[in-house]
Amino acid sequence: MVEGGIARTLKFWFFATLVIGVCLANALFFYRAAAPQVREVLVNPGLTYDEKMSRIWGDYYAYMTFIQEHTPPDAVILIPPHGDAYPLVGCKGLDDYFLYPRQLINADQNALEEHPEVEYILIHGRFPDFPVAGVRLMLNEQSGVVIMGVDK
Repeated sequence: MVEGGIARTLKFWFFATLVIGVCLANALFFYRAAAPQVREVLVNPGLTYDEKMSRIWGDYYAYMTFIQEHTPPDAVILIPPHGDAYPLVGCKGLDDYFLYPRQLINADQNALEEHPEVEYILIHGRFPDFPVAGVRLMLNEQSGVVIMGVDK
């Protein structure tokens, strides 16, 4: 009976130590990853939300704000495929965070054929790399949005 109790106690302490170690490792990882952004916010407490987001996200935040201003909340938007060419733009989860409640569709070869409901296409770098009819609204030389089905 005593041996069973000792084994249970050892198992408990082993798993408790394991859980605490994983929690500490995750906390350290989060601290290292988030430290510059947290420091930026703490050092400048008087900044507005937009100023804080601009300092943390840079041009990406300006682009997402531009898209919010030029598309209605119920818009269906084709976004670039996620990959090395578009490290932030095209990351559906991140784009969703900034553009919700708009519906975002990651582009692939047949995206427009498979999704005729698409009304807007993000312009970023060389995307879209296929012809698109519509009005182009540009934030800068690299980024903008195409409003489909509208002539100039």
